[in-house]
Amino acid sequence: MKLSCLAYMLMTLYEMEGSHLFNFYSHDNDEYYALKNGDFAVELDDKDIKNATSTPLKKVLLYKGQKIIFTYDFGYSWEIIIALEEIITDSDIPVKKLPCVLKGKGYGIIEDCGGIPGLERIAQAFTKKEGKEYEQFCEWLGTNELDLKFFDADKMNLISKRFHYIPTRYH
Repeated sequence: MKLSCLAYMLMTLYEMEGSHLFNFYSHDNDEYYALKNGDFAVELDDKDIKNATSTPLKKVLLYKGQKIIFTYDFGYSWEIIIALEEIITDSDIPVKKLPCVLKGKGYGIIEDCGGIPGLERIAQAFTKKEGKEYEQFCEWLGTNELDLKFFDADKMNLISKRFHYIPTRYH
């Protein structure tokens, strides 16, 4: 799996719309990986950026316990830490069981809500379920029920198994 494919999977799983730039950062080798062409290319002034579209995940995550950081939307800098839990070499494991979400926490993000502080305001409003701000969020999001603490690993695994679309506009 290429890093760009992992990025699109993460965007899907975390309710991201894919309308912002992203990158991966490996602290171990101090390297950034991002899209390198088109309207969605990432540039960092003093950094050599590797191409996420051509870099396999197995060339970046090499050993158990290693972590990389996925950053989405550089205005709000949503960060997801990806940790290599285990390297499985057993050929008896059917490919259809992979990838697999082991655990998680919370709903994901809400695009253009103001980052973590905005997400916290939305969570507070939906907890109170009253007031002008709650009504505005209900109208904006199109729902009057939202539990940002809820996480469903089974749902995430179902989504990850059906994931097959890589937006061509990014490549």
